[in-house]
Amino acid sequence: MLEAVDLPFLVQRPDHTWAEVETPQLIKIEGVGPAGFSAAIQMLMGR
Repeated sequence: MLEAVDLPFLVQRPDHTWAEVETPQLIKIEGVGPAGFSAAIQMLMGR
């Protein structure tokens, strides 16, 4: 699924690690669950 999008974001797991994913242009976001999703949206909006 990450390979199908223009900007792939990966948020952290509950233990603050990331899944091991090999995807070009992958952006790892610090934050677990909704906090990580919010951080990704903020980044996209340029805030």
